[in-house]
Amino acid sequence: MKALGIVACGAMLMSFGAAAGSIPNTPLLGYQCYTVDGDRLGLTQQDYFSGRKFPLILGTPEADAEVVGRVAVILYVKWPLKIENGFVEVLYHTDRLGWVPRDDIRPLRKADGTSGGCKLWSGKDGIMFALDPGVAVGN
Repeated sequence: MKALGIVACGAMLMSFGAAAGSIPNTPLLGYQCYTVDGDRLGLTQQDYFSGRKFPLILGTPEADAEVVGRVAVILYVKWPLKIENGFVEVLYHTDRLGWVPRDDIRPLRKADGTSGGCKLWSGKDGIMFALDPGVAVGN
């Protein structure tokens, strides 16, 4: 079971490993880092480890749309938020766009509860990010 969780996490991380573009270290504008809303989704530590209850990424902003992926702990949302039919547009697999239910994700926060975000850029190994000072996924 533990090995399955490790494989699942590895697969999610690999989704960000493809080449992001031809020019490394280029800022990626128009996107912001968000995270899954673990409280609303009732996620446990094991769920965070395995990713099995993370929201699905859909091909179109419709509840019955084709599933094209699953979000990771950190996801890249179109910024400012592009919301259609209760779904938010996200960037996944470095160069693909999809849709995630708005209520299943939330902004990143600092320990004091204020919102924060990240800086994104195209690196030689894909999309890279650095969280703003004081920001953490668990806040």
